[in-house]
Amino acid sequence: MFLLAIWYYLFASVMANFKVISLNCHGFNIGTAQYLCSICSKTDVILLQETWLSDVNCSKISDELSGFVLCHNSAMEDSMASGIWRGRPFGGTAILVNKRLNKYCHKICTDNAAVCAVECQMKGYSLILGSVYMPCDDGSQEHADDYEAAVGVLQCLLDRHIGSNFVFGGDFNAN
Repeated sequence: MFLLAIWYYLFASVMANFKVISLNCHGFNIGTAQYLCSICSKTDVILLQETWLSDVNCSKISDELSGFVLCHNSAMEDSMASGIWRGRPFGGTAILVNKRLNKYCHKICTDNAAVCAVECQMKGYSLILGSVYMPCDDGSQEHADDYEAAVGVLQCLLDRHIGSNFVFGGDFNAN
C-alpha cells in the first residue's frame, strides 16, 4: 500500500500540470485552426476527431499548429483509392503533441482510422493517449464490424500497455 501511495504521488506530481483537450472538428478548417491556436499555449496534447483530411492533406493541421508534432490517421484513404467519391469527407483522428514533449512521446500503430494513439514516457511513467472516433450506427453489418474493430484496438492498447495510465478522448457515438 505504501509503494502504491508513493507511485501515485510521483505520477500525480509529473502529471499535475499536464493539459489535454479533445475536439470533434467536423472537418479541420480555418475556424478550427484559429480556435486551437488561441488555446494551444495552455495545452500539452490535443486530441482531434473528424478531421476529414486524407494522408496527402493532413499537413494542414501541422502547418497551422507549428508548435506541435502531428500524428494522424485518415479514414478517407480507402474511399479515395476506389476512385468513387460520394457524400462529404468523413472520419479521421489526430493527436498533436507539444514539441517540448516530443522527445518523450511516440506514435503507436493502431492500423485503424478510428483510433490514433501516442505513448508518452516521462520520469519512468507511461501515459497512453488515444483520440477516438467511433463509427456512427447506421444499422448495417459493416458498421457493427467497424465498431467492433475499433473497440478491439482500444482493448489491445489496454492489454499491450499494462501498468500504463490512459486518456481516451473523442466521439464515441454512443448513448
